[in-house]
Amino acid sequence: MNGVMRYKEPKIRRLGLRGYTLIELLAVMFVITAMGAVGKSVASRYGTGPGIGAGFLAFLASAMVVVLFYRWGWRSDRRRLQKLKEKYRAIYRVIGGAKWGEGWGENSPKAKFRALNP
Repeated sequence: MNGVMRYKEPKIRRLGLRGYTLIELLAVMFVITAMGAVGKSVASRYGTGPGIGAGFLAFLASAMVVVLFYRWGWRSDRRRLQKLKEKYRAIYRVIGGAKWGEGWGENSPKAKFRALNP
């Protein structure tokens, strides 16, 4: 290690601590609302059985809309990350840095840089 301290990522992703974003909660609300609205309107006209069937079909359709939305977002993120990867071919990490008051960056006499993605 040559006296270099490595940063360790904290283990935040435990099973019980994962939070949901507002978009994910809105997607669940959309699916439940579509299922309930379609199921109730069909059930009031044709009975409980067809209402449950229509609600199930509405659940499948709205879930597919949410999945397609997420796939579109992932695809655009992948394209954006590919462009960034092409633009910035090598990312550097400062291995040995200066202490406070000695200056920072490339001009520091103690700073050493190593390519992370050569």
